[in-house]
Amino acid sequence: MKKLYYVFIFLLVIVAIVFRYPPAFFITDLVNDNKKEILLQVDDKISAKKQSDLNVEIIDIHSGLSIYDAKYQPKITTVVQPNHIYQVLITDSKYSMTQEEPIFIKWDNDNHLYEMGASNFWKKNTTGCINIPLLLHKSGQLDSLPQIDLINTSGNQLQANFHIFDSSNHVIATYATNKRPQFDLNRLIANVEYKVRFSNISDNYNKPLDMLIKKTNDQQLIVKQNRHWSLLASRWTIMLPQKQSSAFKYRLTSLASSTNETLPTPQVINGGDIAPMNRLRIVDKIQGANIEILKEGPAVIATKRINQVNTTSGYKDSDTKFGRMPSTLYSSFHLEGDQVTNGQSEFSEIAVQFKGSEVFKDSDVDKILADANAGWDSSDLNLDTTNMWIKVKYSNAAYYDGELVDAVALIKITPFKNRTFDPNNSNYQYIATPNYTLSNPMNNWAKTQQPFYPTIQLSQLLYRGWVWQNVKEFQVDLQFYQKSGTLINFKNATMSSKKATYYTINSLNPEGKDVEEYNKFTRSPVHGPEFVYPYDISNAYKIVNSNIQTSYNGGTYAGTQHGYNGGSAPWGGDDDVLGSPTFSKNSVTMTTSDTSHIKMTLGNMLKDALGANEKDQGQDVMRTNYMWASISTDAFTNNIVHYIDIPVQKKWVGTIPDLPKGIPVQIIGQWLQDGKLMQEVEQEQYLTKENNWQVVFKQLPTEKDMIQILKKQASGATITDFKYSVKEITDGIDVLKDYDIQYAGDSSKFVITNTAKKTSLTVKKLWKENNVLIENNYLTQNFLPVTVHLKRKIQNTLDSNFDRLIQLTYNEDSTKSWQAKVADLPINDSNNQAYIYFIEEDTKGIEPFYLKDYVKNNITLSFNEDENKIEVINEKQTAKINIIKKWFDLYGKEIDNQDLPKIVEVDIYRTKDGSTTNGEFVQTVSINRQGDAAPFTWQTTEPIEVITKYANDGYYTYYLKEKSISGYLEISSDSEKQLTFNNQTPGEITFTLKNKVNPVYPQTGGKGVLGLIVIGVIILGVANIYRKLTTNLEEK
Repeated sequence: MKKLYYVFIFLLVIVAIVFRYPPAFFITDLVNDNKKEILLQVDDKISAKKQSDLNVEIIDIHSGLSIYDAKYQPKITTVVQPNHIYQVLITDSKYSMTQEEPIFIKWDNDNHLYEMGASNFWKKNTTGCINIPLLLHKSGQLDSLPQIDLINTSGNQLQANFHIFDSSNHVIATYATNKRPQFDLNRLIANVEYKVRFSNISDNYNKPLDMLIKKTNDQQLIVKQNRHWSLLASRWTIMLPQKQSSAFKYRLTSLASSTNETLPTPQVINGGDIAPMNRLRIVDKIQGANIEILKEGPAVIATKRINQVNTTSGYKDSDTKFGRMPSTLYSSFHLEGDQVTNGQSEFSEIAVQFKGSEVFKDSDVDKILADANAGWDSSDLNLDTTNMWIKVKYSNAAYYDGELVDAVALIKITPFKNRTFDPNNSNYQYIATPNYTLSNPMNNWAKTQQPFYPTIQLSQLLYRGWVWQNVKEFQVDLQFYQKSGTLINFKNATMSSKKATYYTINSLNPEGKDVEEYNKFTRSPVHGPEFVYPYDISNAYKIVNSNIQTSYNGGTYAGTQHGYNGGSAPWGGDDDVLGSPTFSKNSVTMTTSDTSHIKMTLGNMLKDALGANEKDQGQDVMRTNYMWASISTDAFTNNIVHYIDIPVQKKWVGTIPDLPKGIPVQIIGQWLQDGKLMQEVEQEQYLTKENNWQVVFKQLPTEKDMIQILKKQASGATITDFKYSVKEITDGIDVLKDYDIQYAGDSSKFVITNTAKKTSLTVKKLWKENNVLIENNYLTQNFLPVTVHLKRKIQNTLDSNFDRLIQLTYNEDSTKSWQAKVADLPINDSNNQAYIYFIEEDTKGIEPFYLKDYVKNNITLSFNEDENKIEVINEKQTAKINIIKKWFDLYGKEIDNQDLPKIVEVDIYRTKDGSTTNGEFVQTVSINRQGDAAPFTWQTTEPIEVITKYANDGYYTYYLKEKSISGYLEISSDSEKQLTFNNQTPGEITFTLKNKVNPVYPQTGGKGVLGLIVIGVIILGVANIYRKLTTNLEEK
């Protein structure tokens, strides 16, 4: 009993160790050494509900591809490679738990398991249990980015930098690895994806793919390192393998096809049942479409862009041996309507060639010809581990809800043997597919031992699809992105929905009527894919009397394979014509689930060799030179939805407002359902200055087909009068309140007219002198500013509340000088009566100019600003005055001697009433004697400029006043020294001033006169004495 007790205690200790950290992976070997059965046990503290949120992903760090990715389940099985390192990721869709430390695992050649955790040391695992600690989520756990550690496969740290890119692909931060970055998470916008990209990595190591990070609403940081989002712990470790040398090869046995799981039977769609509106539309000849390579798998040996049109010369290349494209395939990638310039098509494709099969020695020729898997790296025979992959970006790939979007495709293939090179052909032409016979299964041409090179060709137009040769499985994983970089997530829908995302693969024809017959080669050189195996779909569909099967029996050795295919029923010829009633018999349509992927595997169905009783007597199957596949977003022939594009144009009447973000405009579907008006927004775009106020709403169902779609949704209801309409969304755009909106047109083209309720008016000042416009702006620089009153009225009733002062001033820029623009003027009043606008100039201070006229005053404003202009004209009228002086003696004879005054001063006066008194003094001028000797002349030295007019009908009267001269008498007539101007007055006039010498009488009495003077003086003296004496006596 005591021994049993110790045994029991020992077992408890082992159990405690095994279940110390949840979840735990138990690995046990199967019969196949390369398959591992992984048992996953979760601690009983983690509820069943939380277990259902967990996802297990195992990533091969050498290829970056997942070898296992599925929801948690107790037991999983996957294929692993000796000495390959795998990262185990546990993700939680609810973000309630996070993986505490990275876990890397590997098996050596002796199937010993090793693991590496936070210690960065490989430890041999002798228990068979891999412990992965999980931590419960804590809100506010991170306040900065985690430390990112790069390590090599030995656990040693690698130095590098990493950059964070925002959605506009701008770097917002750069840090070094292996250090905790000081990055404030508040800089990240919640629910916006940011890209992490590494640089400055040693050339000896593979550069990791870009990763995505995102901040959640509760301030947690999540990362998408491979396929799933997961919470970030305080440290983030990435292991980088060294680049593989050419000597490195996988050593695996043949792997099973990835399409080894049964597919559900497609649902039957009746003819005439219209399909839903497809939210994803992949169409031909999208402007700006292009393709570029993002990343190449290790097995890519060459790429080449091709756009030559001459198919007779083929796509030959002496180094990479791309071979030729037959003319029957040429029409798939290039259409008659394609533009060709100098032998080059407007559309090109990228050819990608992968590593060829190894050349065996003579003794092994039969093996390489008879065994489809011989000559290839075994890892390349499985889509999960193949190195034959390439990642490309399709720019302008499709429309999603009418919006132009891009796509990224990860394309993976497994190799096959269809044809090889003719070594005797200098053009490196491919040898045609051999004729199989019982006596010579591969013919002598194959004994040349030339490699088989898997080659694919990808059109720059996603619509035109893909071509491949020497390929068994062609897997494409498409993800679509908005132009902002946001990943598009498709919604779960079915063919019964009004809207869905769905795609169709046509021409699924593993045999058809071109059946391979004994001793005959009857296969066409080009045909479509033989099967499709979709992922992430909600359902699959086929038509009535469809040939589509879910599996294919290839014979004794090839066995049963799974995938939607056309089976063995005859199909081809007239069937294989797009639009034919029977075209869709070999087609299958898939609707997506809630996913961001459109992923499918296409390719060959394996079939036993003709006449082969044993597997080594022939190749698996005789196949065509080329296979071509495309992805269609149309439904079956009899269920197809027809689509139209609807252009919308905006016209502005009046001022175009400044709208940096443009105006949202919607296409709305309207219909009557049992007489009740119904409507739904179908698409929305922005009209902007940059797109010239024009957009095109893309890929909308025709109005006729929309009625059928709606009838399917509202069973039993009467649906009539469906039509598209357009609506401008003005909410939040205050400036549009000043515009009236009118809609016109139909689904062929809509026109939206925005008519301004307000406009602007330009008031301009014109300066004139003597009826001539002063055009030289510089001459007006010293003029004083002018004030104008802008007023308005309705008919003859003045708006007393409106009087806007406008100041017109000089500006060095002649286009701005003496003018002003008055904005936001209502055209009509609240009763829709037109305002009449007019101006009144304040004439104070404008002298010597006067208000001459208004041009277009009393204007009714137009929506066209260029027509709204009022001008005011100020004019200055001038004349020149000359003044001459003439002298006369007592006898009226003109004299001009040197005794006359040299200078005479004259005052100039003016009046407005025509009088010649009490006038306004103008100036004093001097009349100077001219000449050096008699005869002399007297005149002003230069003409004197005077203002002749003070109003439209007002002229000045000018008159002269000579300052008095002793001894001379002014004898000018009125007409000679005064003038009232009028419109007939010449521009230069002369005033004449005349002076006569005063008379001087001579002495006539001689000395007798002196006596009289003396007597007079005496009499005056006596009289004065007498007056004084008389005065004194009176006083006494």
